[in-house]
Amino acid sequence: MHYPEWNNQTLKAFLNEASLEIIVFKGDERSKEVAKHSYLWHQSPDEAIAFIKKVSHKDAEAIVLPCTAWRTFEAIAQLEAELNIPVITANQATIWSLAKHAALEFALHPKSILFDS
Repeated sequence: MHYPEWNNQTLKAFLNEASLEIIVFKGDERSKEVAKHSYLWHQSPDEAIAFIKKVSHKDAEAIVLPCTAWRTFEAIAQLEAELNIPVITANQATIWSLAKHAALEFALHPKSILFDS
């Protein structure tokens, strides 16, 4: 994603504080003029896969895709199979977190969940 540089630096600092070594940090470099013709810099999963494979590094132990506007959730399985490393997307992590918290909430208050019959 074409984030402002201050946003990229904030994300890099966060990842470094989490003791993660960043090998490659690359975003969508299309100009605003080109990107504004697509909703939120929209790319198809195939475009995202091609970009990620082009910028991936042979020494990477995982790929983190923090942009929620890219359709990378649909590309996870193919990228993991082709690159042989875990791929984590922001949308995927959000879904995992919601599922985890929903299960916890249900376990704590099972009668508070209503089901339509």
